[in-house]
Order: sequence, then structure tokens, then C-alpha cells
Amino acid sequence: MFLIIIVGTAVATVLVLALLTNIFERKAEGLNRYVRVAEVTEDTTDPEVWGKNWPKQYDSYKRTALSTRTRFGGHGGSEALPEEKIERDPWLKRMFLGYAFSIDYRDRRGHAFMLQDQESTERLTKPQSGSCMHCHASIMPVYRKLGDGDALAGMNKTHAMSYQELNKMVHDMGHAHPVSCVDCHDPDSMQLRVTRPAFIVGIQKLAASEAPVPAIPSIDIWRQGPRDKPYDPNADATRTEMRSFACGQCHVEYYCSSAMPLTFPWGNGLKMEDAEKFWNEATIHGER
Repeated sequence: MFLIIIVGTAVATVLVLALLTNIFERKAEGLNRYVRVAEVTEDTTDPEVWGKNWPKQYDSYKRTALSTRTRFGGHGGSEALPEEKIERDPWLKRMFLGYAFSIDYRDRRGHAFMLQDQESTERLTKPQSGSCMHCHASIMPVYRKLGDGDALAGMNKTHAMSYQELNKMVHDMGHAHPVSCVDCHDPDSMQLRVTRPAFIVGIQKLAASEAPVPAIPSIDIWRQGPRDKPYDPNADATRTEMRSFACGQCHVEYYCSSAMPLTFPWGNGLKMEDAEKFWNEATIHGER
């Protein structure tokens, strides 16, 4: 009987330990919704590294390198650069006279080429501000370095840098990648977000204005609150709005110049006349 009790106790102990171990393992697995095989941080700008954790999303990203062509243009083959749109449609050259686009304006290619195509464009034969890299490179680590940790302060320095100077810095720091996963996703949770300082400043000015924004209900909700903090798209916007905001960090009209930081002219609203009023009231070097 004594021997049976000892054996029974040992078996029960083993079973209880096995149960507790299983519970612990399941709880640990519950903390991560995916198997993280590579560590990604705010400084991981290479999309291939992110692809080790999120292969399905990386496959979608790689599809931006596929050749496409529509009646509006597009990259139709394996040529080094797409065709010149201004040669096919001369009215574009006339429209852009005075701007660098009158020198070189080609059919579009996918996101995978956005940095490479910018580095190869003949528009660089004219002086270009470093602000141009805001939407062509995975540049946030460089902004933080320039601003001693403050990305907005760093971005506000780049308009006074030449494109070549900032481009060299991007390469030297190992971030010569087109806009990448880290620019729109949190490296810990993959949650959608916005990172571009110029967009964040622009959307905050829009929220602080009195302009109607029926398409962005979260701004109306923020306006009804105490307004003790600026509108924060990463905290206040809905998931549906964030899907537009992530693209709107770059796919909007903004202003690049060596005379002032990159600017999204949304302080009076989003209509044409609102942008005109914004620029009429803007000052450059203290003058309108």
C-alpha cells in the first residue's frame, strides 16, 4: 500500500507539472500572434527582413516590382527606366516648364523602384532639395539621427541639404531602401500607423482648423473634446481612416523647396481655394 501511494503521488506530481507546463506554454504563445523568426525594430528598413515574420505581406510588397502597363502609362518591360511620358505627351512638358519635371517625367513604376528611379532621374541635373527623399526612401532613422531623436526636427533640416547630400547619408547609414514596412507598420504588432512628420503636422493643422472634414469623422470627435493635445492620427484615427492616412503620407500634394521645410498645405482645409489661401498667408524667409 505504501509503495502504491508513493508511485501514485509521483505520477500525480508529474501530471500536474505537465499540465502547468502546458498552460505556461500556451500563455506564452498567446502573447505572440505569429512566430517571430527575425527581430525587427524601428531601424529595420529592409523589407526582406520583415518578410521572414510576415511572408504573405512581403509577397504582396514584391509584386510592386512586376511590370504593368495601362493606357495611362506604366512600366511595360525590363528596360532600365520607363518611357518618357513628356515625349509621348508634349503638353506635359509645356505644363511643367520651369519645373524639373519638364526635364524628365516618365511612366510610373511600382513602389519597389521609387528610390532607384529617383536616384536615376535627369531632374537631378538641377539642384534638388533633400526634402524630395521624404517619400522615396525608408528615411525615418535618418530623420531621427539628424534631429537627435526628434524626427520632425530632423526632417526640418533636410530642406537645406542637397538631394545628393541626404542620399549619401541614407546609403551610409544602410537605409537605402524604398518606402518599406516600417514606414506604415509597428514593428512589434504590425499595426497600421503613420510615421511621416510632414503628414502628421499637416493633419494636425487640418484638425485645428474650422474646415469641414466629413470624410474624417475622428477629427470631428477630437474637435468636440478639450483639444488639450494636438490631434494624433496614430491614437485618434479609426482603422479605416488609417488605411487612407498611410497612403496619404505621400500620395497627396505637398511643397518641396530649399527655402522652407516640406509642407502639406492643409491649414485651411483640403479644397483648392483652401490651399491657395494657405499659400497666400505663408511666409518664406519672413516674407509672403
